[in-house]
Amino acid sequence: MENVFCSLYTQSSMEPAAEKAALQELLLHLGQEAAQQQIERHSSSHRLDGMICRALEAASEHSDFSADDLERFCREMADETGRKLPQNRFELVHLGERFRRRNCNCAGMYPLIYGGLKGIAEYGMRLTGSNTPAPEITDYLKKILAYLLVPGLDTPELTALAQDCGRMCYHTFQQLSRKNRLDYGIPRPVRIRTSPVPGKAVLVAGQDFQVLADLLELARERDVRIYTCGELLSAHTYPGFQQYWQLAGHYGTTWKNHRKEFEDFPGTILLTSGCFRPDLRGLEDRCFSCGAVWTPGITHLKREELETVLENADKLPGFDRNFPEEAVSAGFGYEVLESSLPGIISMMERGALRHISIVGGCDRSENDGRYFPELIKQFPSDALILTFGCGKAHFHRDTAGRIGEFPRLLDMGQCSDVYGVIHFFRTMADRLGLEIGSLPVSVFISWNAERAIPAILTLAVSGFEEMFVGEGIPADILESLQNIAVIRTVSTPEKDLTLCGQAYR
Repeated sequence: MENVFCSLYTQSSMEPAAEKAALQELLLHLGQEAAQQQIERHSSSHRLDGMICRALEAASEHSDFSADDLERFCREMADETGRKLPQNRFELVHLGERFRRRNCNCAGMYPLIYGGLKGIAEYGMRLTGSNTPAPEITDYLKKILAYLLVPGLDTPELTALAQDCGRMCYHTFQQLSRKNRLDYGIPRPVRIRTSPVPGKAVLVAGQDFQVLADLLELARERDVRIYTCGELLSAHTYPGFQQYWQLAGHYGTTWKNHRKEFEDFPGTILLTSGCFRPDLRGLEDRCFSCGAVWTPGITHLKREELETVLENADKLPGFDRNFPEEAVSAGFGYEVLESSLPGIISMMERGALRHISIVGGCDRSENDGRYFPELIKQFPSDALILTFGCGKAHFHRDTAGRIGEFPRLLDMGQCSDVYGVIHFFRTMADRLGLEIGSLPVSVFISWNAERAIPAILTLAVSGFEEMFVGEGIPADILESLQNIAVIRTVSTPEKDLTLCGQAYR
């Protein structure tokens, strides 16, 4: 019988990526059932809440969990809730595929909402520094997950849920912004070195400030240089991180270059979030992960085990020379911009500043990698550009000139700092007696899978009524977003700047 099943599985199973997607769908459904179970029983379980959040995390498109991991998570969730599952992988996969097909009945509304919920779970875990967000967030996640099991939800109901999800994304980003400022101080403009210096080296990639802070604290008495990569660039702008001389600079550019850049890095590499998926084959002996990221073949560490990273770095050569100094600017948080708001408004009234553009989102190394640098070049000289997220890696090093007292390109931080962007424009709108939608602002968001959804939803429910979204956004998700705001996919910078030309008048 075993041989018959193995033959059936080989002939009938999906490709590995499709198999993994089906198991992710099953895991997500089991998380929904666990949420529904707690709500119906008026019970609460910290362990089960953590498992629900892990289900959302593992079901994300950017997840690096293997099919074996996903099957194990499914069985653990089922055991915890008393759900019986088929004994073999073949039947598990096809059970997950049934749930996937069911969720396709309302076009992109389900993946849109799930994308928002996954972001809330991931950023919520960063709020607490644990595998479970605060009760207000887990209670919200359970309520929406359970509600999505109701059959026959129509488009207006799902649209309302998506808008509500956007408001919770905003709240989560707001709380994370407050936490970062409480823990590390108010960010301020700085020039950040992007060329290495001599010495033993550790590269920390991803988003998680807390993991970086823990590692720097461990390294206080050690002769090691710690570099950031990706969205951890903004750590350099916080006073709490500036106290560590070991924080030597920022290393690396866009995802498409990471394989080569990581190969060339002569030290230890630590991944802290799942938004980074470079090819790490052959680098396993000097790569680790910590926090909300698991990569097959890479040792995953708890925060109390980070000493292992420094010990590994001691065994590696590090950089043996100085490189010509290069740097980028960052640290233009909403506090900095709002303190200069009288001058900004004065420039607008004089016609010296006619337009402000938001160019943010995720690093997409394919077609959008060419679009956004060209877009930046084609903005008129009297336009100010605010950026956030890791997509800026494609144009961050380009010189955009100055406008008034500011560089024309202002880096406001990580993806979660979309909250700061909204805070600034709300303050500006209040000062001018306008709605946000009446300000001379255009919005361009790069797309890299569902990771972009929380920022897009947050902007859409905050008064930004029109946005351009990068290539790659699925047609069904785009159509669903268009129920909330005017969303266009990018075409060419020339055409898109013409479409939003009303804002330049």
